[in-house]
Amino acid sequence: MRFKKAVEMAKPPLPHSYRQGLQALQGYAKKVACHRPVKATITGSVDLDSSLAKEPEHASANRWDYGIGYKPAAGRECTVWIEVHGAKDREIGTVVRKARWLKEYLKHNAPDLWQLTLASPDSLRYVWLGTKGVHIPRHSPEYRRAAQEGITLHGTVLNLP
Repeated sequence: MRFKKAVEMAKPPLPHSYRQGLQALQGYAKKVACHRPVKATITGSVDLDSSLAKEPEHASANRWDYGIGYKPAAGRECTVWIEVHGAKDREIGTVVRKARWLKEYLKHNAPDLWQLTLASPDSLRYVWLGTKGVHIPRHSPEYRRAAQEGITLHGTVLNLP
């Protein structure tokens, strides 16, 4: 399945948040770099956080920020989830809660996006980009906790192969 179709098949209001390329990331689009042309690499994006912020069921949840459709040079299209958040050890708990929320949200509200997420390389499923750098030592318990949840810290920019 393609990213756009998976978004359209999700429960409302998510289908209305689909945007071409990296448009849904707005000012954060600069945080995603592609080694190939964007049109060949990015198949669309969603601002999950804004889309669900006014939904009573999700309004007070720790919501993940963005999803992008990604087409690797070899392989099938998949989904990459990006959280732009301060990357300090005291933020681990918040980002872990966001990742857990995202996984449950996808399973119950967007099963086709969940399947595209599972098709992603492990290091690209749940990406945490620091707003002002990453200030979590790689050998710290906090860093390991994020890794155990499948969260990958990519610095301040995600470089898609």
